[in-house]
Amino acid sequence: MKDNGSGNSPNNNNPDSIIWQILKQYGLPGLFYGLAIRDGLASFSDRWPQIVLFLVLGTLAVGILSESTKEVVQPLFQRVLIALAGKAEQSFIWLTSPFQRNYYQYLINEYQEYRTQKFDIPTAVKFGLDKMFVPLGVLPEAYDQISPRLIQVSPQSGTRTIWDYLAASVTSFPFRRIALIAPPGAGKTTILEHITLTYAQNVQRDQNRQVPRLIPFLLHLRDIRHDIRQNRPDLAVLIRRQPNISRYEPPHGWIRKKLEEGKCLVMLDGLDEVPDERERQQVSRWIDQQIRTYSQTRFILTSRPLSYQNAGLEKIDAYLRVAPFGSKEIRMF
Repeated sequence: MKDNGSGNSPNNNNPDSIIWQILKQYGLPGLFYGLAIRDGLASFSDRWPQIVLFLVLGTLAVGILSESTKEVVQPLFQRVLIALAGKAEQSFIWLTSPFQRNYYQYLINEYQEYRTQKFDIPTAVKFGLDKMFVPLGVLPEAYDQISPRLIQVSPQSGTRTIWDYLAASVTSFPFRRIALIAPPGAGKTTILEHITLTYAQNVQRDQNRQVPRLIPFLLHLRDIRHDIRQNRPDLAVLIRRQPNISRYEPPHGWIRKKLEEGKCLVMLDGLDEVPDERERQQVSRWIDQQIRTYSQTRFILTSRPLSYQNAGLEKIDAYLRVAPFGSKEIRMF
């Protein structure tokens, strides 16, 4: 089912619509049985719940709309059931779609290994990211005060993890819009990959009991910057057409609805990897617009300090820096 980005469904009351023509010729039983046949031919294994629903509704329509009652009941019943059928079909498609399950399995396969290609090691060695990952401390700080140097000396008192701030976002709205600012090699991308893997495995409560359950979308700005600059797409449309998402066929309108309801975590990695300063500013303005459009959604943006200073966002409310390893983190690693 193709998503045109509008989020609107066809008008079933249009006299020229297929549904209306079926209603006039075959009545409500014909409509519901026809919908059941359509879904059965398309994919019985994926759509069997709505097939059963349509068969039940068709049988009810046959019983209710008998000759003795159809003159009075049919016009009202017809209007009500047309509306219910549209809502029920969408709800059942969303509930029974294998998209989220397949998407999460892809994320697990993609991010479960911590690859040593990130370091200058001739032979790549693979480790489990969930086993290798050392929780990196993050500290609130003004972004223009964050050092661009990788090696820093910093007190560790009061250091929290990114999960603490995600948990705080439940009651503190500013923590729904976070910029994670750190020098290259500090672990920004690894943090986002660990968040993605943790949510895909549904073990986020192991990190913090108060963390909300969210659907993770990790987007690398270096890969989507040209699309943003040329087309300025809506966030829901851009997410849907990412190859690692579109291949699993998310239901029509599902991503947009989840963004509007605040049930997603959108991670935008590497503002500094947009090399041209003017283009970087355009990307920043686009992100600001998406934050305004999807005001309930949680966003995490990563960048190097100097790149962010030249293309800061208006709608970011919290700035965090990655704390350097202390003796405890070094021993864990």
